[in-house]
Amino acid sequence: MISHWKEKDIFSTQDILSIDWENAGKALKGLQLYHRLWIPKWACNFLTIGSVRHRRNPAIEPTCPFCDSVETQSHFMQCPSGNTTNEWNRLIYELTKWMSQSHTSPTLQTTLLTGLSLFRVGNTLRRSPDPTLQRALDEQDRIGWLSLFHGRISKHWCKAQRLYLDSHSPLRSADFWTSGIIQRLYRFPWEFWELRKATYKDQASRAGRRMFNMLDARIIAEYNQGPMGLQGKDKRWFRRSIHRILTEDLDFKYQWLDHVALARLRANGQPPSNTTRDIRSYFQHI
Repeated sequence: MISHWKEKDIFSTQDILSIDWENAGKALKGLQLYHRLWIPKWACNFLTIGSVRHRRNPAIEPTCPFCDSVETQSHFMQCPSGNTTNEWNRLIYELTKWMSQSHTSPTLQTTLLTGLSLFRVGNTLRRSPDPTLQRALDEQDRIGWLSLFHGRISKHWCKAQRLYLDSHSPLRSADFWTSGIIQRLYRFPWEFWELRKATYKDQASRAGRRMFNMLDARIIAEYNQGPMGLQGKDKRWFRRSIHRILTEDLDFKYQWLDHVALARLRANGQPPSNTTRDIRSYFQHI
Protein backbone atom coordinates (compact mmCIF):
# COMPACT_ATOMS: atom_id res chain seq x y z
CA MET A 1 0.00 0.00 0.00
CA ILE A 2 2.82 2.39 0.89
CA SER A 3 4.52 1.86 -2.50
CA HIS A 4 1.20 2.40 -4.30
CA TRP A 5 0.53 5.78 -2.68
CA LYS A 6 4.16 6.86 -3.03
CA GLU A 7 3.96 6.12 -6.76
CA LYS A 8 0.84 8.28 -6.94
CA ASP A 9 2.85 11.05 -5.21
CA ILE A 10 -0.18 12.04 -3.13
CA PHE A 11 0.99 11.19 0.39
CA SER A 12 4.38 10.94 2.03
CA THR A 13 5.35 7.74 3.84
CA GLN A 14 4.69 9.50 7.15
CA ASP A 15 1.20 10.52 6.06
CA ILE A 16 0.39 7.02 4.75
CA LEU A 17 1.36 5.47 8.08
CA SER A 18 -0.73 8.01 10.00
CA ILE A 19 -3.99 7.06 8.20
CA ASP A 20 -6.31 4.60 9.95
CA TRP A 21 -6.64 2.20 7.02
CA GLU A 22 -7.88 -0.70 9.16
CA ASN A 23 -10.94 1.10 10.49
CA ALA A 24 -11.61 2.66 7.08
CA GLY A 25 -11.75 -0.87 5.67
CA LYS A 26 -14.15 -1.97 8.40
CA ALA A 27 -16.35 1.04 7.70
CA LEU A 28 -16.44 0.23 3.98
CA LYS A 29 -17.38 -3.40 4.59
CA GLY A 30 -20.31 -2.28 6.72
CA LEU A 31 -21.94 -0.38 3.86
CA GLN A 32 -24.50 -1.75 1.43
CA LEU A 33 -23.03 -3.13 -1.80
CA TYR A 34 -24.01 -0.28 -4.14
CA HIS A 35 -22.58 2.26 -1.66
CA ARG A 36 -19.45 0.16 -1.17
CA LEU A 37 -18.81 0.14 -4.91
CA TRP A 38 -19.42 3.88 -5.18
CA ILE A 39 -16.95 5.02 -2.50
CA PRO A 40 -13.74 4.00 -4.38
CA LYS A 41 -14.93 5.94 -7.44
CA TRP A 42 -15.42 8.99 -5.24
CA ALA A 43 -12.12 8.54 -3.38
CA CYS A 44 -10.14 8.15 -6.62
CA ASN A 45 -11.83 11.15 -8.30
CA PHE A 46 -13.55 9.05 -10.97
CA LEU A 47 -17.02 10.48 -10.32
CA THR A 48 -18.29 12.43 -13.31
CA ILE A 49 -18.33 15.80 -11.59
CA GLY A 50 -17.87 18.90 -13.74
CA SER A 51 -14.08 18.96 -13.92
CA VAL A 52 -13.89 15.23 -14.72
CA ARG A 53 -16.53 15.45 -17.44
CA HIS A 54 -14.75 18.46 -18.95
CA ARG A 55 -11.43 16.60 -18.91
CA ARG A 56 -13.01 13.73 -20.82
CA ASN A 57 -14.92 15.98 -23.20
CA PRO A 58 -13.79 19.64 -23.45
CA ALA A 59 -17.13 20.54 -25.05
CA ILE A 60 -18.86 19.95 -21.71
CA GLU A 61 -18.75 22.84 -19.26
CA PRO A 62 -17.05 22.03 -15.93
CA THR A 63 -19.47 24.16 -13.93
CA CYS A 64 -21.28 23.14 -10.76
CA PRO A 65 -25.01 22.35 -11.20
CA PHE A 66 -25.83 24.66 -8.28
CA CYS A 67 -23.61 27.67 -9.10
CA ASP A 68 -21.23 28.97 -11.78
CA SER A 69 -18.00 27.76 -10.15
CA VAL A 70 -15.78 25.05 -11.61
CA GLU A 71 -16.86 21.80 -9.98
CA THR A 72 -13.78 20.15 -8.49
CA GLN A 73 -13.87 17.55 -5.71
CA SER A 74 -13.30 20.27 -3.13
CA HIS A 75 -16.05 22.44 -4.57
CA PHE A 76 -18.36 19.42 -4.65
CA MET A 77 -18.15 19.34 -0.83
CA GLN A 78 -17.90 23.11 -0.29
CA CYS A 79 -20.43 24.57 -2.75
CA PRO A 80 -22.14 27.45 -0.88
CA SER A 81 -25.49 27.16 -2.66
CA GLY A 82 -28.66 26.97 -0.61
CA ASN A 83 -29.43 23.37 -1.58
CA THR A 84 -26.04 22.01 -0.60
CA THR A 85 -25.90 24.11 2.57
CA ASN A 86 -29.24 22.71 3.72
CA GLU A 87 -28.04 19.18 3.01
CA TRP A 88 -24.76 19.83 4.85
CA ASN A 89 -26.60 21.18 7.89
CA ARG A 90 -28.89 18.13 7.93
CA LEU A 91 -25.94 15.73 7.79
CA ILE A 92 -24.04 17.65 10.48
CA TYR A 93 -27.11 17.48 12.72
CA GLU A 94 -27.32 13.70 12.24
CA LEU A 95 -23.58 13.32 12.82
CA THR A 96 -23.75 15.38 16.01
CA LYS A 97 -26.66 13.30 17.28
CA TRP A 98 -24.80 10.04 16.56
CA MET A 99 -21.62 11.27 18.26
CA SER A 100 -23.55 12.25 21.38
CA GLN A 101 -25.28 8.87 21.51
CA SER A 102 -21.99 7.02 20.93
CA HIS A 103 -20.25 8.36 24.07
CA THR A 104 -17.88 10.54 22.07
CA SER A 105 -15.34 12.59 24.00
CA PRO A 106 -16.90 16.07 24.32
CA THR A 107 -13.59 17.72 23.45
CA LEU A 108 -13.11 15.45 20.45
CA GLN A 109 -16.68 16.09 19.29
CA THR A 110 -16.27 19.86 19.49
CA THR A 111 -12.89 19.71 17.74
CA LEU A 112 -14.05 17.49 14.87
CA LEU A 113 -17.30 19.38 14.26
CA THR A 114 -15.48 22.70 14.34
CA GLY A 115 -12.91 21.36 11.90
CA LEU A 116 -15.65 20.19 9.54
CA SER A 117 -17.42 23.55 9.72
CA LEU A 118 -14.20 25.39 8.92
CA PHE A 119 -13.44 23.00 6.04
CA ARG A 120 -16.86 23.77 4.62
CA VAL A 121 -15.91 27.45 4.22
CA GLY A 122 -12.34 26.74 3.08
CA ASN A 123 -10.52 27.20 6.40
CA THR A 124 -8.63 24.86 8.71
CA LEU A 125 -8.68 24.28 12.47
CA ARG A 126 -5.09 24.28 13.71
CA ARG A 127 -5.15 24.41 17.53
CA SER A 128 -6.50 22.19 20.31
CA PRO A 129 -5.73 22.27 24.04
CA ASP A 130 -5.59 18.46 24.06
CA PRO A 131 -2.17 17.12 22.90
CA THR A 132 -3.64 13.98 21.29
CA LEU A 133 -6.21 16.02 19.41
CA GLN A 134 -3.51 18.48 18.40
CA ARG A 135 -1.63 15.56 16.86
CA ALA A 136 -4.84 14.49 15.09
CA LEU A 137 -5.30 18.02 13.72
CA ASP A 138 -1.71 18.21 12.52
CA GLU A 139 -1.93 14.85 10.77
CA GLN A 140 -5.35 15.55 9.29
CA ASP A 141 -4.08 18.87 7.99
CA ARG A 142 -1.31 17.04 6.11
CA ILE A 143 -3.62 14.25 4.90
CA GLY A 144 -6.30 16.80 3.98
CA TRP A 145 -9.72 17.49 5.44
CA LEU A 146 -11.33 16.49 2.16
CA SER A 147 -9.73 13.09 2.74
CA LEU A 148 -11.97 12.63 5.78
CA PHE A 149 -14.80 12.04 3.31
CA HIS A 150 -12.63 9.50 1.48
CA GLY A 151 -12.18 7.51 4.70
CA ARG A 152 -8.60 8.70 5.18
CA ILE A 153 -8.67 9.70 8.81
CA SER A 154 -5.78 10.20 11.23
CA LYS A 155 -5.20 7.36 13.72
CA HIS A 156 -5.06 9.93 16.50
CA TRP A 157 -8.82 10.54 16.34
CA CYS A 158 -9.23 6.94 17.43
CA LYS A 159 -6.49 7.29 20.03
CA ALA A 160 -8.16 10.38 21.54
CA GLN A 161 -11.47 8.52 21.76
CA ARG A 162 -9.75 5.48 23.31
CA LEU A 163 -8.21 7.62 26.04
CA TYR A 164 -11.64 9.03 26.84
CA LEU A 165 -13.38 5.62 26.84
CA ASP A 166 -10.71 4.06 29.06
CA SER A 167 -11.66 6.43 31.85
CA HIS A 168 -15.40 6.83 31.19
CA SER A 169 -16.68 3.66 29.49
CA PRO A 170 -13.90 1.03 29.31
CA LEU A 171 -16.13 -1.70 27.82
CA ARG A 172 -16.72 0.33 24.67
CA SER A 173 -14.47 0.05 21.61
CA ALA A 174 -12.68 3.06 20.14
CA ASP A 175 -12.15 1.12 16.90
CA PHE A 176 -15.89 0.50 16.62
CA TRP A 177 -16.48 4.22 17.18
CA THR A 178 -13.91 5.13 14.50
CA SER A 179 -15.39 2.85 11.85
CA GLY A 180 -18.80 4.33 12.73
CA ILE A 181 -17.63 7.91 12.31
CA ILE A 182 -16.02 7.04 8.96
CA GLN A 183 -19.27 5.49 7.75
CA ARG A 184 -21.14 8.66 8.62
CA LEU A 185 -18.53 10.80 6.88
CA TYR A 186 -18.98 8.62 3.79
CA ARG A 187 -22.64 9.67 3.80
CA PHE A 188 -21.79 13.32 3.09
CA PRO A 189 -20.52 12.90 -0.50
CA TRP A 190 -23.09 10.17 -1.15
CA GLU A 191 -26.01 12.42 -0.21
CA PHE A 192 -24.48 15.33 -2.13
CA TRP A 193 -24.24 13.08 -5.18
CA GLU A 194 -27.89 12.05 -4.85
CA LEU A 195 -28.86 15.72 -4.56
CA ARG A 196 -26.80 16.50 -7.64
CA LYS A 197 -28.47 13.75 -9.68
CA ALA A 198 -31.92 14.96 -8.67
CA THR A 199 -31.00 18.48 -9.79
CA TYR A 200 -29.92 17.30 -13.23
CA LYS A 201 -33.20 15.39 -13.65
CA ASP A 202 -35.27 18.44 -12.70
CA GLN A 203 -36.02 20.43 -15.84
CA ALA A 204 -37.05 23.37 -13.69
CA SER A 205 -33.48 23.78 -12.44
CA ARG A 206 -30.78 25.59 -14.37
CA ALA A 207 -28.56 22.51 -14.44
CA GLY A 208 -31.48 20.36 -15.55
CA ARG A 209 -32.34 22.68 -18.44
CA ARG A 210 -28.69 22.75 -19.49
CA MET A 211 -28.47 18.94 -19.37
CA PHE A 212 -31.71 18.41 -21.31
CA ASN A 213 -30.66 20.97 -23.94
CA MET A 214 -27.30 19.27 -24.39
CA LEU A 215 -28.90 15.83 -24.73
CA ASP A 216 -31.53 17.16 -27.13
CA ALA A 217 -28.81 18.62 -29.34
CA ARG A 218 -26.96 15.26 -29.39
CA ILE A 219 -30.17 13.36 -30.14
CA ILE A 220 -31.11 15.72 -32.99
CA ALA A 221 -27.64 15.34 -34.50
CA GLU A 222 -27.82 11.53 -34.31
CA TYR A 223 -31.38 11.44 -35.62
CA ASN A 224 -30.46 13.64 -38.59
CA GLN A 225 -27.76 11.11 -39.56
CA GLY A 226 -30.57 8.59 -39.86
CA PRO A 227 -30.42 4.79 -39.91
CA MET A 228 -28.58 4.49 -43.21
CA GLY A 229 -25.97 1.75 -43.03
CA LEU A 230 -27.28 0.26 -39.80
CA GLN A 231 -28.16 -3.42 -39.51
CA GLY A 232 -31.83 -4.21 -39.92
CA LYS A 233 -32.50 -4.86 -36.25
CA ASP A 234 -30.82 -1.58 -35.29
CA LYS A 235 -33.03 0.59 -37.49
CA ARG A 236 -35.78 0.26 -34.89
CA TRP A 237 -34.20 3.09 -32.86
CA PHE A 238 -35.40 5.50 -35.55
CA ARG A 239 -39.00 4.29 -35.75
CA ARG A 240 -40.15 6.84 -33.19
CA SER A 241 -40.52 10.42 -34.29
CA ILE A 242 -37.89 12.91 -33.13
CA HIS A 243 -40.64 14.81 -31.32
CA ARG A 244 -41.58 11.76 -29.27
CA ILE A 245 -37.96 11.01 -28.33
CA LEU A 246 -37.37 14.60 -27.23
CA THR A 247 -40.36 14.47 -24.88
CA GLU A 248 -38.97 11.46 -22.96
CA ASP A 249 -37.19 11.67 -19.61
CA LEU A 250 -33.46 11.95 -18.99
CA ASP A 251 -32.83 8.21 -18.49
CA PHE A 252 -34.58 7.33 -21.76
CA LYS A 253 -32.53 9.88 -23.69
CA TYR A 254 -29.24 8.54 -22.31
CA GLN A 255 -30.30 4.99 -23.20
CA TRP A 256 -31.37 5.97 -26.71
CA LEU A 257 -28.02 7.66 -27.40
CA ASP A 258 -26.08 4.67 -26.06
CA HIS A 259 -28.10 2.18 -28.12
CA VAL A 260 -27.55 4.23 -31.28
CA ALA A 261 -23.81 4.53 -30.53
CA LEU A 262 -23.59 0.74 -30.18
CA ALA A 263 -25.56 0.26 -33.39
CA ARG A 264 -23.17 2.49 -35.35
CA LEU A 265 -20.19 0.56 -33.97
CA ARG A 266 -21.72 -2.68 -35.22
CA ALA A 267 -22.43 -1.12 -38.61
CA ASN A 268 -18.78 -0.11 -38.93
CA GLY A 269 -17.55 -3.53 -37.83
CA GLN A 270 -15.91 -2.13 -34.72
CA PRO A 271 -15.83 -4.00 -31.40
CA PRO A 272 -17.71 -2.35 -28.51
CA SER A 273 -15.66 -0.05 -26.29
CA ASN A 274 -15.54 -0.47 -22.52
CA THR A 275 -18.39 2.03 -22.17
CA THR A 276 -20.67 0.30 -24.69
CA ARG A 277 -19.80 -3.38 -24.24
CA ASP A 278 -22.70 -4.25 -21.95
CA ILE A 279 -25.25 -1.63 -22.99
CA ARG A 280 -27.80 -4.11 -24.28
CA SER A 281 -27.72 -6.22 -21.11
CA TYR A 282 -27.40 -3.28 -18.71
CA PHE A 283 -30.10 -0.90 -19.92
CA GLN A 284 -33.81 -1.51 -20.03
CA HIS A 285 -35.43 -2.13 -23.41
CA ILE A 286 -36.85 1.03 -24.96
